[in-house]
Amino acid sequence: MKYNHSILLLIFISSLLFQSCAKVTLTDNSSDETYHLSFSRHALDYVNLTEGKYFIYKDSVTSLIDSMIATESKLESTFVPKVKLTFDYTTWDETPAHYYEKYSLTLTKFTGNVQTAWFRAGAETIFRKPYTSSDTIEVELNELSPFSNALFKFSETNGPGISIVIEGKTYNDVFIATTDNGVQDTTSQYYTKDIFYWAKGIGLIKWQTFSGANVAKNYVLLRNN
Repeated sequence: MKYNHSILLLIFISSLLFQSCAKVTLTDNSSDETYHLSFSRHALDYVNLTEGKYFIYKDSVTSLIDSMIATESKLESTFVPKVKLTFDYTTWDETPAHYYEKYSLTLTKFTGNVQTAWFRAGAETIFRKPYTSSDTIEVELNELSPFSNALFKFSETNGPGISIVIEGKTYNDVFIATTDNGVQDTTSQYYTKDIFYWAKGIGLIKWQTFSGANVAKNYVLLRNN
């Protein structure tokens, strides 16, 4: 026996509806507003590097010198269609269609022919109520690890940074970000803290890691292209 394709499709959809009253629907948004979410360019200028850019760092604790290259510095915009959440055929929540930005940064360490991801972090814009388009969203750059520590957090309203001298060179408009593991006793062997120094238009110019009360690593930028 042959069945019409429309009848088969109707039977299939009806069976899905009977299985559950609650469902999530992707809806055609052709007649609705589409929102656009963008990072603050004022904040992004600190971390959005050019792929292929190189950095030479010295760890003043060990006197070792390491070469890094920005192997990934990707800013992308992704479209998300409108999502409608219904229960018992009644809409009780809805997220409009929107574009959101995502940024990924990787600095790769080169030792001879060996490549190691030395620094990996990412950020993305968050769409929250009340829904609106924005191009001033804060950049919160988080470590790409199970701990997701914030390595940089900067908003449109942050003012000019400070000026500091590293290896005889003066850097202006520097922003300092600090993160730790939450241990309260700063003298404990389990206590760790990282301090990141970001220069606008340059990137990471200094990175200190503390273990207990001691400085375990102290990377300082010697030069970059």
